[in-house]
Amino acid sequence: MQSHEGNRLVMNDGDQHHSKKPGGPVELAYELGKENSHKSNDNKDERSLSNRLGAEERAVQEERKRTHNLPSLHQDPTAPAIFHGNQPSRGARIDSSIEQDEREYVSKKKQFEDLMMMV
Repeated sequence: MQSHEGNRLVMNDGDQHHSKKPGGPVELAYELGKENSHKSNDNKDERSLSNRLGAEERAVQEERKRTHNLPSLHQDPTAPAIFHGNQPSRGARIDSSIEQDEREYVSKKKQFEDLMMMV
């Protein structure tokens, strides 16, 4: 027999209370699903080979679009941070400016050497 005393919303340890309303948080989570929960290359999938190939090509094109304007990870020290959507660290910015200064120095040196070869 249940007591009618106290607030119904207060629960003691070990009590389980289920929502009587449909569409509670558990049901909504079940309906929404999770991002990337389906593997696109699942061999038990009922999609045809042409549909799988088309999906893979679209994924490759999306990746190319996403990385097209980004600097090369091996050439620019600020690229990894930019690639992940963050601001480059102070050290990466300093490394980038040093590399730019070195490129300018090498190009000036090459111009000077070419000038000396002509004289």
